Amino acid sequence: LHYPLRRQRQMCIRDRLLPMQNVVGQAIRDGFMLAYYHAATQSQPLPAVEIFDTSETREISPLYQQAVSSGADLIIGPLDKDLVRQLRTMNSLPTPTLALNYLDDGDVIPRGLYQYGLAPEDEIAQLTSLAWQTGHRQAAVLAREGANYTRIRDSFAQQWQSLGGQILSSATFRDASSYSDTIRQLMHIERSEARADALLSTLPRDNMVSIPRRRQDIDLLFLQATPQEGRQLLPTFAFHYAGDVPIYALPSIYDGNATPGANRDLNDTVFVDAPWLLRDTDELKPDAESLWPDEGNSTLMRLRAMGIDSFRLLDRLAQLDNFPGVSLQGATGTLRMNESGRIARQLLPALFNEGQPTLISETAPE
Repeated sequence: LHYPLRRQRQMCIRDRLLPMQNVVGQAIRDGFMLAYYHAATQSQPLPAVEIFDTSETREISPLYQQAVSSGADLIIGPLDKDLVRQLRTMNSLPTPTLALNYLDDGDVIPRGLYQYGLAPEDEIAQLTSLAWQTGHRQAAVLAREGANYTRIRDSFAQQWQSLGGQILSSATFRDASSYSDTIRQLMHIERSEARADALLSTLPRDNMVSIPRRRQDIDLLFLQATPQEGRQLLPTFAFHYAGDVPIYALPSIYDGNATPGANRDLNDTVFVDAPWLLRDTDELKPDAESLWPDEGNSTLMRLRAMGIDSFRLLDRLAQLDNFPGVSLQGATGTLRMNESGRIARQLLPALFNEGQPTLISETAPE
């Protein structure tokens, strides 16, 4: 669908669970406005922007109609997934809308609705593809305990199996006190110890030296963890004789701190992340670092990058929609649109080397 975009636009960003008073909404807004004012310094034609704070909103329709009535010819938002779902009730949106989240697979997409966000499914698809191309086939999955992380574990399993791989073991952890027991269960260390105990019970002696042996059929681990959790989990793997298992982690493993040695405990861990965190080539990076010296707060960095890309998408939506092969080199990744109006990100693959993130290649695998 092609929608001519005039120079006067309104922007509607809203989030119920993470409202504009919250740092999440503020970070996206800040990234958008950083790109906006930078474009102003380049004498680029700019839209008029109006921001609707939807901190207390529970129903999207009244606010959406207010934005339409105010003369908006493009709406950005909402951010909350439940509110994006409410847009499904409209067969056709009166104004082109770039939602900052995604509908569920199988949902009917109204005409005029585009979808863009930081979906973990994009990250998982690229991570599993990278692992498959490297030659791995038999995987284990380890993630934090909780309903939100169940979705991540299920996505790992689904995408890995779709490539032809196998998930041989899956486990969750709560906090540092559970790391050791979780890893022992995941890698069958307790079975090795039980075999040693059974052998000792048959021998005419009171003790013997035994080194536990991890299960040998697992050739990689998919990991969802924060940097703090990863810095404790990886040494615990080594302690339990499983330090040789290749680890592929989601972007949450990187805190944005590229100081040499800062992530030494994560050495050799492979992950994918946004160009905004792994490169210094974006023209907005110096201004962002000056305004927000958020060392160690990679979440805010990614959200501001999302705000930057939402601005950059303003004049590219029709092009991305009409020409499927066209892409936008954004702060959050290489952006492409599929036939349903969903914008997917292609991130960059990297690994930790001497505690620093190092790009594996200049282009992430398709």
